Amino acid sequence: MSANRDITLLQTVFAYAMRWGWCTQNPCRGVRRHTEKRRERYITAAEFVVIKAAADEQWRCILDLAYLTAMRRGDILNLRLSDITDQALVIGQGKMGVRQAFELTPVLQSVLIRSRKLRRRVGSLWLFCAREGQPYSVSGWNSA
Repeated sequence: MSANRDITLLQTVFAYAMRWGWCTQNPCRGVRRHTEKRRERYITAAEFVVIKAAADEQWRCILDLAYLTAMRRGDILNLRLSDITDQALVIGQGKMGVRQAFELTPVLQSVLIRSRKLRRRVGSLWLFCAREGQPYSVSGWNSA
């Protein structure tokens, strides 16, 4: 709900204002938030096909990796070339901090081969990187 986000924003603003001595109390503290229903919607196979058809090659690789591994966006963006071995794709999950290995099935191997062939700056360590060779940030897709 938008109201819950507004309360969170105002709480943060007032916390900074208190830190800087501009006010003495945070009027948002203790304000009850509305209960929110968790949304779970999965795209259909037909929607996936349409999205993939409209995507460029890099996005097709990212979509295929997400589909095959169920990896989180941040984990895909932080994949390094060194995470790919002859037997597996080995990652350290960012959110849970768990190491995970995905067996290189022929389909996954073909996606990783396509991904490695993508244009990247020489010397970049990342599988998907911006023009400067650095990994994308979650908000940094515009730097491509």
